[in-house]
Amino acid sequence: MSPAPGLPTVSLPAVPPPLAATLQHRARVLIVSCPSGDPRPKPCLGPAYLAAVLRRAGHEAWVLDADSLSDTDTAVKETVRTASDVSPHLLGLAVHSPECYPGAMRTLTALLQAGFDGPVLVGGHPPSLRPAVPLSWGATAVVRGEGEATFLEAVESVLDGKLLSDIAGLALPADGPADGPKPLVRFTGRREPVNLAGLPWPVRDYLPTTRPRVESVLACVSASRGCWGNCAFCAVACFYRLGPGPRWRPRPPKDVAAEVAWLRRTFGTEMIHFVDDNFLGAGRQGRDWAREVARAILRYVGAIGHGEGAPRLKIACRVDGVEPETFRLLKRAGLTTVELGVESAYQPTLDRFGKSMRVEDVWRGVRCLLGLGLRVKVSLIMFHPWTTPAEVSANLDLLHLLRDAGQPLGPEALSNRLHVYPGTPLGTQLPPGVPPLPPEVEDVYREVCRLVSPGEAAEPDKGRRPDWESDVLELLGNYARGSGRGREV
Repeated sequence: MSPAPGLPTVSLPAVPPPLAATLQHRARVLIVSCPSGDPRPKPCLGPAYLAAVLRRAGHEAWVLDADSLSDTDTAVKETVRTASDVSPHLLGLAVHSPECYPGAMRTLTALLQAGFDGPVLVGGHPPSLRPAVPLSWGATAVVRGEGEATFLEAVESVLDGKLLSDIAGLALPADGPADGPKPLVRFTGRREPVNLAGLPWPVRDYLPTTRPRVESVLACVSASRGCWGNCAFCAVACFYRLGPGPRWRPRPPKDVAAEVAWLRRTFGTEMIHFVDDNFLGAGRQGRDWAREVARAILRYVGAIGHGEGAPRLKIACRVDGVEPETFRLLKRAGLTTVELGVESAYQPTLDRFGKSMRVEDVWRGVRCLLGLGLRVKVSLIMFHPWTTPAEVSANLDLLHLLRDAGQPLGPEALSNRLHVYPGTPLGTQLPPGVPPLPPEVEDVYREVCRLVSPGEAAEPDKGRRPDWESDVLELLGNYARGSGRGREV
């Protein structure tokens, strides 16, 4: 595998002449990573993979990273301007989190008001699970599940004048009363999973070109897709069940290492962030694959002779997959940071959330990584409808272990709140969205949020006290000891 054709360009090409006057069956496609409101967004690889597949097939494709722009108003205006410049035959909107919904809706509305009359396809995890939402905004169709094959087929169907309703993997609105909801047309899942070994590498030439190139500092890489777990709150398993194949599928280790080496050689990338849902597969298969990735990175990056050698690596995985031999080898290959989806250090909550592991697994995994000298970032769902002082006390024991080892905790460990996704086991018990908390827990949550993010949405860290983590731990400790909200700090 190699980078997609046309990869090196980073400037917006001139608008090509009409399609009939150029190459037959060559489409112009604009794919937009919709704004999420996150002040520190990372490039979204979904649109970059779609663009790579389209370019390999001979089409012209641009990725607009609207999520990197300063605010939603700017993102919407830039999308409308770029669509006018490119004049695409088809436009894609990538919605990678529920936080993207408001920006995506505003973007689609603005495009329609500006006169864009081509098909608009929406994709990503949230719309895949709730396709009726973007269809209600006026989207032409929703790409459900992995999108590379479906999106390419849709683009070529538009050029050939074929009906999108004939494409497996798409959900479309049916005809219905103008003043009522429109049900979905049939949805037929694709018969084959996306062949990860056959995908081109994602493009790296995002628009707008005024955005500082981040690949020299940090580049995102996807080494696998999905997760073998079936956590009750998580939408990942639901997303990958929309198509065939295993719920966790890895790329060939040599291909992963070759992409890492290419990024290092091309951009001087300092850190590779593997954005896999779970870097480790289940059992021996997952461990063997991770070790092969580490060995391949050591070989490939060592061979390019670039400056200081391998970039630093960052992964996310389940805590019960941690064991010394694999992580010792990953550290040799450059691993410095591990994000652990712990969710809770309290057994009743682990059971409720369907984590399929014991509290002992949590402590063993965390201690293993600390013993190897790695940076450990845990994610806890501290606040949910069943939060109790006993659970908070158990979580605090784990957090104090990390803090005593010199590890920063961060908002992911201290202020996460449960979000319920449709299609998940918890989604059958609770309505989608953020469920209410018990009143005393809601009081604690609001006070924690005040300490964690005292600034405005654009600068949530602004105004934090120097020792804000200690303040949050004290507040949580007061609640765990039965002091309610505790003192306001």
